[in-house]
Amino acid sequence: MHSKSEPRSLPRVMERLANDNNFTKLALTSITVNPEPDPHNTGRFIYHYYDNDLLLLAKALERNNSLKEFAVIDRGNSAQLAWTAVGAVAIGKALKNIPSLETVTINLKSSSLNGPEVIGFLECLAGNSRIKNLNFYFYCDDIDSMNYLGSLLMSNKSLESIYLQGKGGSVTLVPPVLIDGLMEAKTLQSLSMQDIHLGDQGIQQLSSLLNQHSLKTLTLNQCGVTGEAMKYLLPSLATHCDGIEVLDLSYNNLNHEGMQCLVNELPLLKNLKELLLRSTGFNPQALACLAIGLRKANCCIKELNLDNNHFEVTDMASIKTIIKNNTTLMFLSMNFCNLGDRHVVALNDLLSNPEQCYLHGFEFTGNLTLAPKTQQMILDSVRRNLNLCYFSTPGESIPLLKEATEINRRKKIRQSQALFINACIELANIYYRADSNELSVFSAVNFFPMELILKIILEVGNDTFGMNETSLQECAKLIFENFNLRRHLINQGQYRPEMHADNPFYPISSWWKTATTIHGTSRTLFTSVKSIEHSKENIEEEQGFCRVM
Repeated sequence: MHSKSEPRSLPRVMERLANDNNFTKLALTSITVNPEPDPHNTGRFIYHYYDNDLLLLAKALERNNSLKEFAVIDRGNSAQLAWTAVGAVAIGKALKNIPSLETVTINLKSSSLNGPEVIGFLECLAGNSRIKNLNFYFYCDDIDSMNYLGSLLMSNKSLESIYLQGKGGSVTLVPPVLIDGLMEAKTLQSLSMQDIHLGDQGIQQLSSLLNQHSLKTLTLNQCGVTGEAMKYLLPSLATHCDGIEVLDLSYNNLNHEGMQCLVNELPLLKNLKELLLRSTGFNPQALACLAIGLRKANCCIKELNLDNNHFEVTDMASIKTIIKNNTTLMFLSMNFCNLGDRHVVALNDLLSNPEQCYLHGFEFTGNLTLAPKTQQMILDSVRRNLNLCYFSTPGESIPLLKEATEINRRKKIRQSQALFINACIELANIYYRADSNELSVFSAVNFFPMELILKIILEVGNDTFGMNETSLQECAKLIFENFNLRRHLINQGQYRPEMHADNPFYPISSWWKTATTIHGTSRTLFTSVKSIEHSKENIEEEQGFCRVM
């Protein structure tokens, strides 16, 4: 065994579990135990995991109160997994009383383990821990294993997200107890299943339990969903989960009947933003049905994924119906759809028209190689249509296409900022009868509450790209350069009644000190203004500089 100084050795991990409250993530198969030299890779080791190792680790876990994430990940040839159900169950029972534990991931796809040696880790679901996220790659398709998993899921009431991947190609129908277990936690917001064969009866049972949940995401990939099953699923979703935002029905044979069921319920799914229908066996009738339904339903779908469906050139008429004058749909994906030159030519007039095509992104990689003339046609379309900011093509990237889309993105960001500024001035003009000709870039904020400013930022951002790092910096610069606005924000002041006698009193909140950005960045307007301030070393206090510190 490696020495105690080895940071990933079992003794070192056990020590950290006992003494280090900052040790919040543990992956079992990243622990270096029982190493043997790899005969095929000089300097590398193969690690062997036995019940005794898991039992020692379980003892350490029993004394831990800070672990948040636990995972067992297959490491291929670098690890030999030789534990039994005894070791797996011991770890699961030790985890179940860790109050801080939130996420459990078990993925042993390539190992020879199955049944209790894998499911035993999920004994953690039957304890006092408040596990929120479960990612379980479930490659055992025997009924006993499914019933065991279902009984463990029945013991948990705190799950918010479940990802369950089954054994590819399995035709074993899921027993009722597993479906009951999946739907036991009333806090569940995201349910994702792949290669779990539900069948019509399973879908009917699942649908009957949706009235107990407020799902935001439902993924049923290759779960045996048929057109007949859609008659149960979609009405139940529309009635009980109208707040659903992501619906993924990929790799199911939905046919025309299933698509009609979906279209019938779209008007009630008013919060649905992302619809994934990859490899669903579209025929011309089903595609036409979807196209008409998306337009008549007045739906809010922003992303539509039609990957891995075979489309003929004549089907492009339906695709054009989906795109044309659709101001809601932002991204369309048609990867691996047998698209070629004639398909592109059929769509080109629409894609190049910014007054009719509002797509921000169009993907069709993995299709037929395009002729140089067609590639130039795409480049010309992107240059003419400012809305197209992401455009991927099959084969090698088209020369200058990346540059053209980046130019469009930069223009779109500037357009977003201009819309925000104009909205501020317009609102000041309407609500406070201010003369817009006398308003400076940001002075309009002196006329109405900061909360309204934030709303404008977010609403304008949602129509374009959100408030990314560039637009955040622009807004921070505008605040920094406007002394009155900056002082107003810093002092958390009030509107002076002597200046606006007709206006009600509005207290100023600290909204700019909370995250107002999208796309992952955690920076705020407050910290961004501070950064600008620190870079302006030549500004003197006597010039009236108002610090945000």
